[in-house]
Amino acid sequence: MVELEGMSPEERVARSQERQKKGVMSLVEADKYAAAMHQFNTLVKDDNRVENVMLPMRDGLSIIRRVA
Repeated sequence: MVELEGMSPEERVARSQERQKKGVMSLVEADKYAAAMHQFNTLVKDDNRVENVMLPMRDGLSIIRRVA
């Protein structure tokens, strides 16, 4: 995540604790989800068996369909 670049480990922990108090997932969990989504999107992009369209709604909505 771009916003985390340049943060010290202590700053990341403090930010995670603030977010958890608000009921938001920790930055470590968010990083795991972001990495998994990136890996999934890369696999879909490189798969010739499917078509993929990303709609610019909120964080993005992917529509994936099998090519006949």
